[in-house]
Amino acid sequence: MKGTMFDKLLEYKLQTSKEQWQQGEMVSGTLLVKNNGTETATIDKIQTILAYGNLKKIRAKDPKAFEVQELHVAHENLSLDAGEQKEYPWEFKLSTNCPITDKFASLYLLYGSQNNAWECGQLQLTIDLHSILQQFMQVLQTYFRFKVQSQKFKKGFTEIKLLPPKSQELKMVEHLLCQLSTKKDVIEVKYIFSMKILKNIEGEMKVQKEKKEFKQQFTPKQYQLFGGYFNHDGILKAIGEIIAQSENKFYT
Repeated sequence: MKGTMFDKLLEYKLQTSKEQWQQGEMVSGTLLVKNNGTETATIDKIQTILAYGNLKKIRAKDPKAFEVQELHVAHENLSLDAGEQKEYPWEFKLSTNCPITDKFASLYLLYGSQNNAWECGQLQLTIDLHSILQQFMQVLQTYFRFKVQSQKFKKGFTEIKLLPPKSQELKMVEHLLCQLSTKKDVIEVKYIFSMKILKNIEGEMKVQKEKKEFKQQFTPKQYQLFGGYFNHDGILKAIGEIIAQSENKFYT
């Protein structure tokens, strides 16, 4: 991706190494600054900032729209002759639990020489789930036929809302919230089933709304096979155990 920003006679060009990333990957690129003036220009600092931006606040130009995650200062007290340009590399290592891009917020790159986000260039990043979590979700969708309706990042985890397949076993399930995170290579999953349960209340059968919650953890030995391949069979069995518990309780 590319971004360009002008600060009077100074031109900044940001270049990233790719178009989108997954949680845990390295975001890297270069920042070029060029003096388009006819005199020498002095710049206090050249920097690239990784920031988390609230999309609603960004549209409103709220001064609190961005939260700085990390700062990379490439050069300080830079002097550029007329027409001269210099290019600097930068990189940020994303955490395995960094925010994904959703319809509410996203990670951004802010670049230039200013600390005020509105005086910097802004480039929105596209961040997807960690590759291991994507493979986990693929098992849930492919083998159990749940369909993703939406996903959003919350503090410390990604929450994915799924709709159940049309089946007799799961007809009482309205939706499933799957909360995913990784901590020191351990996958943590929380399942929250929203259901309509048929119960006998004072001799009369009534439908009650309830939530059923289950938790699982998977170490690398559980979700990976020799050679780093994803353990589809093991994860399939583990998810199946959760689904089976839910099926048994839908008719209580």
